[in-house]
Amino acid sequence: MDDATGGRSDHLASLDLLRLLAIVLVTVQHAMSVTDHYALTQVGTLSLGQAGVALFGALSGFLAARDPRPASRWLWRRLLRIYPAYWIVMAASFVVTRAFHDKPFTAYQLLSQMAGIGFFTHGWELVNVVSWFISLILLCYTVTFVAKVTGKPILLYLSAAAVAGLLLAGHWESSLSRHMITFCLAGVCGLMGRRLPIRAGWIVAALVLCQWLNPQFLYGALSLLLLTVALALPTLSLPGGTVAGGYVYEYFLLHGIFLDGAMRLLPAYPGVAVALGIATAALGAISLRALLTWILPASRSATPATLLPRPTP
Repeated sequence: MDDATGGRSDHLASLDLLRLLAIVLVTVQHAMSVTDHYALTQVGTLSLGQAGVALFGALSGFLAARDPRPASRWLWRRLLRIYPAYWIVMAASFVVTRAFHDKPFTAYQLLSQMAGIGFFTHGWELVNVVSWFISLILLCYTVTFVAKVTGKPILLYLSAAAVAGLLLAGHWESSLSRHMITFCLAGVCGLMGRRLPIRAGWIVAALVLCQWLNPQFLYGALSLLLLTVALALPTLSLPGGTVAGGYVYEYFLLHGIFLDGAMRLLPAYPGVAVALGIATAALGAISLRALLTWILPASRSATPATLLPRPTP
């Protein structure tokens, strides 16, 4: 029997909590940023928003590794889930940006962002900056696709994690590397079987030690620790958590736009603006998901971009 998000009803409910925790962290980061309280989102050299992204990466890597479908079918389903919503949101973002002259952009940037590779070509100078996550997840999915095709997933995941770790340890690149490590090591955890808690514990310990090379390793340690705890408590849930979790991807794409818009509309009332931005983003996510389900019936069986499929207990 399928649940409201298109997954099986026997999934691990505790993973829905992690998904909601991740989007809460990202939302708090953006809400504090648009109200000029960015410093409150920092814990040492780490940020709440990036912690949320790392948690998404851990969930995505773990579940992608456990997906039994052939590589080509798996990738097609992932792209079908990611791109339609992304294209709609980005098309609207570029129209609004051009209408209000918020940020100059070229045809090349428009095409690269619509393809999902905007972060590789333009860094953080993006229209709807949260779209950088699509570049990250495409990179992660490429690693998973190769891992599935070669039939040596653990070797591929560990190799990719090692490369990302070297980049991070050498302080050569962090924006993508810190999350690639999390995704790949979570993928390894997804293939471990019954000895997962013990082996995951060793991975977490290793990442904690690596913080002396770069504190960014702590994102992976924290995310994998929370993932391990969630797997140990599979029935832990909140009322409506599964239903709400089904709209996380659409909300993620929309929330930055609505928070920025609400602050421009009500600059003198930041608290009201944030509440309005979150509420309208949630309504927008529900509407967008309904539209996509109507246009693409196949999307009814697809869960959010980073969470397919859910493992059975």
